Amino acid sequence: MQQNKTAIRILALALLLGTHTSHAAEPVFGKIEPGAHISLGLSTSGIIHEVIAHPWQTVQPGDRLLSLDPRPFEIRLKQAQARLKRLKLADEEAEREYQRQQELFERMSIARRDLLLAEIERESARARLREAEAEHQLRKLELEYSRLTAPCKGIVTAVKAHPGQAVVNNMQVQPLIELTCTTPWQVNAMLDQEQRQQLKTGQIYTSRKGVQVKLLGISPWPDQEDPGKRHPARFQVVDPAGQPLQPGKRLEIPLP
Repeated sequence: MQQNKTAIRILALALLLGTHTSHAAEPVFGKIEPGAHISLGLSTSGIIHEVIAHPWQTVQPGDRLLSLDPRPFEIRLKQAQARLKRLKLADEEAEREYQRQQELFERMSIARRDLLLAEIERESARARLREAEAEHQLRKLELEYSRLTAPCKGIVTAVKAHPGQAVVNNMQVQPLIELTCTTPWQVNAMLDQEQRQQLKTGQIYTSRKGVQVKLLGISPWPDQEDPGKRHPARFQVVDPAGQPLQPGKRLEIPLP
């Protein structure tokens, strides 16, 4: 009788261990999505001179998409350069005058008031020079910002501009180019409770095909429209491993 009880315990333990070792957590199935969909515009106003981008064009960061007529910006930049040059000469002259007044004061040839007036003029000249330097930088930025460039690798999905069109940004930036950033790719997934416990934010995981993804975050609230009340999660592709990623494709991520 005792032997039968021992055999039953051994059998039950074996079944328990077999069940435990055979259980494998369900992998995460995510949907590949572009990094972002953005509307691009110019921070300056003017007349569009050239439109280079066209729908479904693939672009790299820094590629020029369109530009405004550069002439008004170049004229204002030249004016700022001329003013800067003039005030540099005035600043140098004010410094020389202050040094002369200081020498005369040390020789007791002038009153302290004359030295103070020379010092005030020198500081005023310096202030005007700093103001001219700031204006010169601002005019350079205006010319730079008159050219719209791609901020990321992606695909142009819409062009809402044409040569001769006026761009007026009084209240808000006028959208001119729609761009889908394809890098970094994002992977959206839904996690059940067991998957949530096994995954950690910031960790890197490898898909079945070798694509490495980093878990950016998991929503603390379940999706009310999901039948299983699972939690949305977002991953970021850090290494595509040479795989041709496409939006809408499914990515399988085994759990550790």
